[in-house]
Amino acid sequence: MAESKCVNLATMEVDLDQRRSSLTLTETTLEDSRHYQCSVTIPNDDEGNTAATTSLLVLVAPSTPICSIQGTAEYYQDIKLTCLSEEGSPAPVYDWKSYNVENNPRQLPPKDGVLSLFNITRETSGFFTCSSTNRVGSASCTFTLAVMPPSSNTGTIIGIVAGVIAGLVLIAILIYCLRRRKKNKNQAHDERYLLSKKPLEIPFNLETLLFLWLYDF
Repeated sequence: MAESKCVNLATMEVDLDQRRSSLTLTETTLEDSRHYQCSVTIPNDDEGNTAATTSLLVLVAPSTPICSIQGTAEYYQDIKLTCLSEEGSPAPVYDWKSYNVENNPRQLPPKDGVLSLFNITRETSGFFTCSSTNRVGSASCTFTLAVMPPSSNTGTIIGIVAGVIAGLVLIAILIYCLRRRKKNKNQAHDERYLLSKKPLEIPFNLETLLFLWLYDF
């Protein structure tokens, strides 16, 4: 029996008496999934099959998937939610679940790792969970989607509101000035009227008394 080793990778044993060879892999990883071929060389005998091939599939549970968005989460836009596990053998199967902002489940069509959403609105906002599953295990990620009004429209709305407020302030100032001017004008008119109605002041002396006494007779 002969034995050879590849450090930290594999051990190969050959039993000539039993006409058998074995390859032992240690600490296998996903990179060890491949085809392996065993070749036999017999001097002066080249008849029959001199090689055989086998396949090895190393099973690996899906790694935690990464959830991301493609597009802009604004009203009436089309976006894509993607879900991808970097590792997993056999290849994972992806499944999406969705919950609204009240955490109530809602139906989604069966999809793979890409979920397409069209003409999104505020009602599209919520939580989206992607599960990555194979026969070894599963993992998931959750994406929170908040659909907002377009940024340009938001600026326009703010500008309109500010303009309306400024206009109302100017109108209020104009009304105040007109009323103040009218009040001052009326007050000046009243003062002139009072001056015109002021009683005649007659000096009181002996001549005045004599005049009044003669006038009575």
